[in-house]
Amino acid sequence: MPTRTASFIDMSDLLTNYRPGSAATWDEADAEIRARLCLCCGQIGHYQQQVETWIAEHGLTEGVVLADGHLHDGHHRVLAARRLGLERVPLESREDAGRRWLRDHGPVGWLGRKTGDITVSEMSWVAVDALMTLWGSSVRGPDAAPSLSAGAL
Repeated sequence: MPTRTASFIDMSDLLTNYRPGSAATWDEADAEIRARLCLCCGQIGHYQQQVETWIAEHGLTEGVVLADGHLHDGHHRVLAARRLGLERVPLESREDAGRRWLRDHGPVGWLGRKTGDITVSEMSWVAVDALMTLWGSSVRGPDAAPSLSAGAL
């Protein structure tokens, strides 16, 4: 895979020859991303609006990862570039994407990041993870939940 600084793909080629991941079409991917909750404020679609505003002001400076006929990284950027009418998208390697993740989020997983957006399903897993942390290493069912005394409230 070429580095993002040396290689680009035409937007029309990307949209025609690569699938957006789990969504069947680019329009479905756009609708799915616009329905996500922003991690900074909880507003639906806010993170994607921020991405579009930034790209409109600064250009598309970060690449995307394409492999096996799918977009593997850069869904928000591609959809923003598509909406803004950009004709070319920079590419980057998986290694470059990994370094960018560490720069932007630190050594955390998808659900541990502090910026971006989240689906309702993912939010459920965040809640489960928080409860597991509160209750210990495993959730053993509703009877295992700690009880709060009146004095604890």
